[in-house]
Amino acid sequence: MKQEIQPRGPLSVSGLTASLRAIIESNFPFVTVTGEVSNLARPGSGHIYFSLKDDRARIRAVMFRTQQRYLDRMPKNGDEIICRGRVSLYELRGEYQIIVDTLEHAGSGALRRAFETMKARLEAEGLFAAEKKKAIPALPEKITLITSPSGAAVHDFIKTAGRRFANIAIEIMPVTVQGAAAADEISAAIKMIDERGDTGVIVLCRGGGSIEDLMPFNDEEVARTIFASRTPLVSAIGHETDFTISDLVADLRAPTPTAAAELVVPEKKILTAAISRGRFRIAELIQSRLANEGLRLQMLERFLSDPIIAMSEYREMISQRLWQLKSAAGEKLATATSRVDRARDRLTAYGPERLIAATRLRCDDLEDMLQRGMSLHLRHYRDRAGFSAAALDNLSPLAVMGRGYAVATRDRDGKLIEDAATVGKDEKIRLRLKKGGIACRVTEVFED
Repeated sequence: MKQEIQPRGPLSVSGLTASLRAIIESNFPFVTVTGEVSNLARPGSGHIYFSLKDDRARIRAVMFRTQQRYLDRMPKNGDEIICRGRVSLYELRGEYQIIVDTLEHAGSGALRRAFETMKARLEAEGLFAAEKKKAIPALPEKITLITSPSGAAVHDFIKTAGRRFANIAIEIMPVTVQGAAAADEISAAIKMIDERGDTGVIVLCRGGGSIEDLMPFNDEEVARTIFASRTPLVSAIGHETDFTISDLVADLRAPTPTAAAELVVPEKKILTAAISRGRFRIAELIQSRLANEGLRLQMLERFLSDPIIAMSEYREMISQRLWQLKSAAGEKLATATSRVDRARDRLTAYGPERLIAATRLRCDDLEDMLQRGMSLHLRHYRDRAGFSAAALDNLSPLAVMGRGYAVATRDRDGKLIEDAATVGKDEKIRLRLKKGGIACRVTEVFED
């Protein structure tokens, strides 16, 4: 974007610089740039100043202290990084620079995304489940370290373990903890130790590093080998802020190798003190038991020294038991006799002969009641039938015809004649009388 500047006189240095800054900032409000870090400096202000270069150009950059809280680790000279920010011009020096908002190491973003994807998948399969984790032995006879023998982590662990309990055997299984071959070496070491079955706990450890350095501990094969191991495994990878897939799968995670030694190796002086307290308590219990048994022995000796006293006491006890037995037997016999008498009375009162006699009387009474009831019902229905017959007789057409009436029907279809107007002259009709009927021919039709 081109801006026309038409001053009336010559420009000042600050005026030209301000114009150039306005042009740069308006055309590059936000950029993403990748390159190699060089000339990195971090003065007392806490800001980071460095150059970002490639094989053909170089640009200065600054990252203010307030933005550094988003960094996972500080950059160093030679690192390939990706910067996101805005381009500006530093007027005091007349240099343009990138004011960095966010910074990440090249490849770390993709690694972080791959880490999160694998973490979600393995968590869904149950590799991180708390109920699947094995208990760490309270006092392992042998500890096997899977680590680099030249790293500081192994020395920190051995130093701390020796201070806490020097008698525990510690085996070092050397592996590569960084690089392309590290994951395969770590998996093979875990499998071999687990197959041997002579180790109480495995400790997988290394010092801190970048996400690229810790990639072997984010390997899926390593994670599945840890999960399948029958031997408990403690992870002590990196610093306290570092977190890997191996930490999540392990039976116990220690923030540092030193902390792992403190978690796995108990303090000998604490165990010694506990053993001393237990020994003292056992001695007290033994002395108390001996004293009680001594008193019991004295009592037995007294009985054995004078058996007549013991026999007299047992004779008295036997007499008392016999009296109690006779008394209880008499009470039970009286109770049983009373129950038998009551049962006999009930049998007499409710014997079969009495029940049969009572039932026969009841049957006779019921038979009389049935006969009387049947007679009443027959008389009632006989009277009703007579009333109904008289009523039917009164309503019968034959009874009406018996008083001189007749029923007229057409000869041709046998239909009842109700109206004289429906009958024509000379039409044949039939008259039904109480007895018999008459065939007639109409000679005259008249109306009332």
